[in-house]
Amino acid sequence: MGGLGVRKISTINNAFLMKQAWRLDNNPQLLLAKLYNAQGVSPMETCKTVTLQGKFTIKNGYAYLQQLEQDDQLNLHHDFYRLLWSLNLPPKWKIFIWKLMVGMISIKSNLSSRGILVDDTCPMCGLVEENLQHLFRLCPLAQQVLKNGMLDIHSNFNENLSFRDWFLYYIRLFISLDERQGQRLPYFIATSWGLWITRNNTVFRAHIGNMGMVFSHIRVAIHQFQVCLTGTESPDLLSPQQAYPTGFLRVNIGRTDEGQTKFRLQVDEAWKKRCRRAGMGWALSLAANQWDFDMGNVAVGMTISTSHAEALACLYGME
Repeated sequence: MGGLGVRKISTINNAFLMKQAWRLDNNPQLLLAKLYNAQGVSPMETCKTVTLQGKFTIKNGYAYLQQLEQDDQLNLHHDFYRLLWSLNLPPKWKIFIWKLMVGMISIKSNLSSRGILVDDTCPMCGLVEENLQHLFRLCPLAQQVLKNGMLDIHSNFNENLSFRDWFLYYIRLFISLDERQGQRLPYFIATSWGLWITRNNTVFRAHIGNMGMVFSHIRVAIHQFQVCLTGTESPDLLSPQQAYPTGFLRVNIGRTDEGQTKFRLQVDEAWKKRCRRAGMGWALSLAANQWDFDMGNVAVGMTISTSHAEALACLYGME
């Protein structure tokens, strides 16, 4: 909150309540203090531990409550953290899981709770507030990905379970079933990672998040996990069996000369990131005239990336 160093509004509110309790204890003549004393309740039991030279300050109370919360989190998941750091996973996955567990990931609900003015609506579905429970478990996109993936997880079951408990349950389940060498735990973590990458691309790059995009990121994440595990590339995990992309008989990005073809289409583009304006050009050479251009054209427009502009140039050339 500004330059005050306040990270959590509820904690500072509790510190102010502790200040009021300290005032009641030091002013027994007050009516409210008499009511508490008549009931045998001492409002100063906790405040006594944070007074400095007989004086209570909001700063000391806030620091005390923050330390209590941190100690509770460390004690609650201490065994899990020891297990997490010992797992044979990519370091960025471990950091990602740790951020999920302590609630330090930069989702909109966390940003809003820290006083940052953002639209806290989920960028994937636009229906409810974006929080850990929704983004990684209850969002319609997350439910489809988890259900149609290798693990067939119905994430909408037992919705009252918190995200942390739900996440820990599956991690411990897969470790108990497969020990540490199974494929289900990496796939489960890669699924959460794929959802997070897709969400970031939707927010920061104006991509349209869908199930196909999430599975694409999951596939890349599993490939990276295999590389981290073995130290060698595994092209079979990532590369399709066909030599060229679907719908293309031949592709050449300009590094080699593949000889005579029926025609040759060359494209180029220029894109300005700030205004997203692009210029595209294409040129066609027929089989009888491979090195001189028979026809071509240029176009301008708005695109979201260089790849988008390049694809439009290909489309205009094929038309």
